[in-house]
Amino acid sequence: MPDFEYDRTKGGFKSWLRRIANSKAVDLLRKRREHMADSQQIRAVRDSGPTPDEIWERQWEHQHLKYCVEQVRQSVSAVSYEIFHMLLFEQRSVKDVCVRLGLTPNQVYKAKARVLRRVRQKLAEAGIDINH
Repeated sequence: MPDFEYDRTKGGFKSWLRRIANSKAVDLLRKRREHMADSQQIRAVRDSGPTPDEIWERQWEHQHLKYCVEQVRQSVSAVSYEIFHMLLFEQRSVKDVCVRLGLTPNQVYKAKARVLRRVRQKLAEAGIDINH
């Protein structure tokens, strides 16, 4: 405080010092309150994303589904699996599958239904319900 000059007419030194300390304390409390309000606002915002448990569950189901599809693949004809794969994984249209494989729509639908039924059976045998 090199520039400080004491002037008794403005009040006592203790009063002046108290006013400075009080102002600093109020500033500090105000900053804390603002910080706390920010934290509470952040906590109030709900995370709409999946929880870790939901992510784990999806991954678990996905891995079991892949396993069951692979098991079924080994037990059906190559053409039936190709139809299933093109429709579900490549998301091709029935018309496109018919043109590519030289089949009728009825043949495509039947093959898909057979493979899908077997996949569901494998999942049920494993005790997995992914239809929820």
